[in-house]
Amino acid sequence: MSRSLALLLSPLFFACAEAPAPTLTDEVARGLATAASDDDFVVPMNDVIQARLVMWTSERREFTEASLGNRASVDDTIAPRIAAHGLPSELFAVAFVESGFSNIPERPDQYPGAGVWQFIGPTARTYGLRVDDTVDQRLDLPLETDAAMRLLGDLHAEFGDWGLAFAGYNQGSKKVNEVIAAEGTDDVWELIRRGALYPYAAEVMSAVIVLEDPEALGLTP
Repeated sequence: MSRSLALLLSPLFFACAEAPAPTLTDEVARGLATAASDDDFVVPMNDVIQARLVMWTSERREFTEASLGNRASVDDTIAPRIAAHGLPSELFAVAFVESGFSNIPERPDQYPGAGVWQFIGPTARTYGLRVDDTVDQRLDLPLETDAAMRLLGDLHAEFGDWGLAFAGYNQGSKKVNEVIAAEGTDDVWELIRRGALYPYAAEVMSAVIVLEDPEALGLTP
């Protein structure tokens, strides 16, 4: 995958060096998606993904750059475990979206998830993690990563599509199947456009691009 996209960056991409919300042209967006893709994982580009890509560089820019700074602290643990499960390295982006690569304890007053992968208790237990009053293995980075890879692998096996698998990670496979049945389509991007699914799949796909070449987006840790 190319690490340099200088030739793809149109003058319209950044209105100026200080612009908090750069204009992302269709041509540049497609180029970024192509550069972030490989033989094992294709990053599509469409209106819903492009909108989320702009989000990471504008209203969520502070989170994005902080997350990029956190990446080095987890990379050596997460990357080998993704590979050990035979899954695409791009799944690293799920942890970016979930936690910004921060191993967050459960915050019952905000959200019942915990860890880099933000497992809720029942799902964590289903995938072999101990979660009780004395131990929370959702905060054990190697164990939680292995559990996340098993879950993502199962979701991809069920849906045969990474976009739907990401939707299932966020909203549960039961919800995704119900939406597909109700809407009469399994096109995750169309389901997002209709408001039937939260645009989580678009967040992950756009995050893959951010992690591939943040400099091309004017981002710095």
